[in-house]
Amino acid sequence: SAQGEFKVSERHLTMADLVTAVKENRVQEMFGAGTACVVCPVSKVFYKNENLYIPTMENGPKMAKRFLQELTDIQYGRGDSDWTVLVPSS
Repeated sequence: SAQGEFKVSERHLTMADLVTAVKENRVQEMFGAGTACVVCPVSKVFYKNENLYIPTMENGPKMAKRFLQELTDIQYGRGDSDWTVLVPSS
């Protein structure tokens, strides 16, 4: 894991923020994460009758792949996490 490698901020992102960032070419990659899909790259967002193209696949989904690897490493006990507790097998 490369903890501290990225500056991370947690905040409310509006669709207006996203539209502006896409139009200014500031969005390089987007992905969703959840229990069913784990990680899913996003290449297009349809909003107000307009397709917002995200160059995720053109750039190669590098962050999505890294996130998937880190997450599955934690899930399968290959990686450390402050929020997991190892349960000994009997």
